[in-house]
Amino acid sequence: MKKVFVLGVFALSAMGLFADNHEDFEKSMKAAGATFGPLNKSIAAGAFDDVAAGAKKMEAIFATSEKFWTERGTADGIQWSKDGSAAAKAIGAAAAAKDADAAKAAFGNAAATCKGCHTAHREKLADGTYKIK
Repeated sequence: MKKVFVLGVFALSAMGLFADNHEDFEKSMKAAGATFGPLNKSIAAGAFDDVAAGAKKMEAIFATSEKFWTERGTADGIQWSKDGSAAAKAIGAAAAAKDADAAKAAFGNAAATCKGCHTAHREKLADGTYKIK
């Protein structure tokens, strides 16, 4: 009986952690949406301090994404997260070098990782919201 109780408590705890991570992931994805547009505009304007700040936000977002997909053992999601993180770091490096062309190219790489993952793992619902496949 103790084993069943311990396993039940463990399972409920794991489900709670899973739910918390899911919520963190959703918040992170909403933050990505709010960050990407202004970051792109900052790159176009040559506002490198803003580009650097946006790149840091994107690094944090991709770290949350990588954690989420790692916990699910989703190889493509993990790789897209790593690629996105590398692109965000490249955006930051380009901002430090004040190289708008490099920032723009790295931004395109980051956007491509988002698109790949959204296509594979996101489904639009009838009410206009999305769910993870």
